[in-house]
Amino acid sequence: MMSFKAYWLHTNGEIVPVQTTHIAEVIKSPEHFGYTRERINAEYLTHKEPIGHEGKARQSIMANLIQNHGWIRARYTPRYDSWVVEVSILSDEVKLLLVRFFSNPDMKGTFYNATVRITELCSVEGNVLHHNTSVVRLQTGA
Repeated sequence: MMSFKAYWLHTNGEIVPVQTTHIAEVIKSPEHFGYTRERINAEYLTHKEPIGHEGKARQSIMANLIQNHGWIRARYTPRYDSWVVEVSILSDEVKLLLVRFFSNPDMKGTFYNATVRITELCSVEGNVLHHNTSVVRLQTGA
C-alpha cells in the first residue's frame, strides 16, 4: 500500500492511494469524494479552466474536500524527503489517524526519517497554521 507517494485519507480511516494527482482521483470518482461530475464541471467553468487543470478550480475543490468532507491530503516529496499533509483542523482524531497512517509497517523503510509538514486549513480565526514534525515522531507519539 505505501509504495504510492500520494494519498487521500478520510477521517473515517479510509485510505485512497493517488495514482497521478489528487484532483485526478476526485475527477475519476467524484461521488466517492462527495461530489458530482456536474459540480466539478461547474467549478472549472466558473474559473474558466479546463477540467483537471491544476489551478484555482482544483484549489477550490480540494480545499472544500478537506474543510467540509473529512478528507486529508498527503503527498511525499522525495527530493526533500518530506510529506506535505493538509487537514481541516489538527484535532486529536486527526492526529490519531496520522499516527496510524505513518505507523504502517511499510513506512519503516523509505519514509522513516522523512519530515512531515502539516497544514491546518480551518485553524483559529481563519489563519492557516503549519506544524513541522517527522514520521518517526508521529510513529512514536513524540
